[in-house]
Amino acid sequence: MSREYDFLDLLIETGKERERIFENLDSVLKKIRDIVLKWDGEAKVIHFGSSNVGVLTPESDIDILIVTKYAELRSFIYKLKSEIYSEVGGEGILELHIVTPEIYKDWYKRFIGDKYRLID
Repeated sequence: MSREYDFLDLLIETGKERERIFENLDSVLKKIRDIVLKWDGEAKVIHFGSSNVGVLTPESDIDILIVTKYAELRSFIYKLKSEIYSEVGGEGILELHIVTPEIYKDWYKRFIGDKYRLID
């Protein structure tokens, strides 16, 4: 019985966190941008995917592309993600894609086309 209760509690808490993130999406994205720019002042933060174009389902995540010259450094990625999730929350809801400018140009730019929003 308590095991089921724990699972239901987790579902409820996840739902509340998802609602908080979506209701405050603009401020969440700006907070992420501020954190990213603290680590790399030349980085770009891009919101793309279904949450950007308004095609949402209850399972939708929020795709955030972070383009930084430091994306190949595992320690950088780990520390950046840790700070974002610590400051903003949303782990499991915010899908952080951290890539180099080259990977952005060679793949992501073609993949997302013009369906994105630069967070500036």
